[in-house]
Amino acid sequence: GLRLNKGADCEKFKFVYDRMLYEVKEKNIIVYDVPCLDIELCIFCGQAFRWKKNKDGSFHGIVEGKVTDIIQAEDKIIFRNTSENDFENLWKDYFDFDSDYENYCKILSVDENIKKACDEYYGIRILHQEPWEALCSFIFSQNNNIPRITGIIKRFCESFGKHEYEIERYYDQGLMWQSFRSALFVSDDKSFIEGI
Repeated sequence: GLRLNKGADCEKFKFVYDRMLYEVKEKNIIVYDVPCLDIELCIFCGQAFRWKKNKDGSFHGIVEGKVTDIIQAEDKIIFRNTSENDFENLWKDYFDFDSDYENYCKILSVDENIKKACDEYYGIRILHQEPWEALCSFIFSQNNNIPRITGIIKRFCESFGKHEYEIERYYDQGLMWQSFRSALFVSDDKSFIEGI
């Protein structure tokens, strides 16, 4: 794990429930020593469909109108182009950093079948998604596979999504991400209602 020297070194780190610590460096949040989290396995296991793997091994995604790139390397996870406020109020909850998944696996592993699942899929966490998006994703998922669901949700967001300031900065990379619009917005959109 990470060792801190007393004094100035400790002041730049912030602790989350004594289980992990993170550091703010420019527009990046670096999270250290997160047990039981495999970013790739977690975001591509069929829970969420708004993530894309980049050529550099990072993952580009949008959640609740906030865009980030995440890369997992050694004992740290780096959230790029993310404010501390967004980390505290969105990403920390989305990836369930406050829960002790190691302990959950330990407790549940008394059952041999669950122990096999915990061992094989170590690192999957329950993503705390916005309920409306999770409901729509579930509905779109009926009789489909993950690539097709991803495409359906992408087209849904392209048709009804909102372009926001911070999303625009990715346009030059050929990545245009729209937010997942609320149920109220979609229900008020006459073209959507007519298309049903």
